Amino acid sequence: MAHEKLSPRQKMIGMMYLVLTAMLALNVSKDVVKAFMQVDKGLTLTVDNYAKKNNLLYQEFDRAAAENPTKAGPYRTTAFSIKERADELYDFIQDLKIEIIKTAEKEENPPAITGTVIDITQV
Repeated sequence: MAHEKLSPRQKMIGMMYLVLTAMLALNVSKDVVKAFMQVDKGLTLTVDNYAKKNNLLYQEFDRAAAENPTKAGPYRTTAFSIKERADELYDFIQDLKIEIIKTAEKEENPPAITGTVIDITQV
């Protein structure tokens, strides 16, 4: 998986989290951390918007497969298997971020984590 090509956006997101983690380790000024919190807020909003858009697309796959299973059925199956793999990857990355926060905070249940949701303002 490390050898797969990433889009420039994905590279930027990865780099932003890496830099944020490094800055938190170095205890930089609050203004810089606030700027990264704004970036995280924007990225989270983007992820939410694309999730809604993708859900509509998956509903269209369901509708098309119900109308014409012979023609649209295989495409629906492929789309949902890709969705499943993407969800697994997203969950894996989320688990890694949670583990990093737990290690950095030296707590098993830090206030920044609620279930699988990370509140970056609490870090």
